Amino acid sequence: MKKKISISINVWLSIVQYLLARFVKVNEHFISDVKGASLKGSIVFVLRNRNIIDFLALRGICRKYGLPEPGFVSGISPAVFLPLWKLVLLLIPFKNGKSMHRRLSQTLDKGGSAIIFLRRPAIGNAFGSRPAGINGLNILVESIDSLSVDVAVIPTVFLWGESPMSRPGGNFSFIFGTPEYPRLLRSLWLLIKKRSVHD
Repeated sequence: MKKKISISINVWLSIVQYLLARFVKVNEHFISDVKGASLKGSIVFVLRNRNIIDFLALRGICRKYGLPEPGFVSGISPAVFLPLWKLVLLLIPFKNGKSMHRRLSQTLDKGGSAIIFLRRPAIGNAFGSRPAGINGLNILVESIDSLSVDVAVIPTVFLWGESPMSRPGGNFSFIFGTPEYPRLLRSLWLLIKKRSVHD
């Protein structure tokens, strides 16, 4: 049996992930659709906006509901979520030789899932966005021929609050973030009120 590749996170983010996975409200169709697709091949979750909170929530949901666990993520620097010892290993040349294409291929071939972000926050504009620094979709397309499994690409959207497209007044977006790019305080507050994920 192949050993699945998974993404390690540090202890503080593990706590946040636990809270997100415990209290998040998940669309039941999302779970059944992902489980059904995973029986036919490997899963690639595609999210529009790069966000560490969405990454943690999706990782926690996969663990909670027995979905294929993410072993690859594009668009977020490993320095944000990896444990310190893993970051140190990344500095060692022979440990850092795997290309993103190879990492993605190994993850999907071994039954893991991948997370791809399309956009990231714009510089100097809390409500703007720009293309992700690493084009995960291109990496996926370029890796298709080397895969031994079929791949299901699942668009995934996290909705924060009842009016996710409304914009907060004042300059509090620097502290709380925006609905598209929420920071930790906004995420935890809205988690208490209402949280859902739709595919």
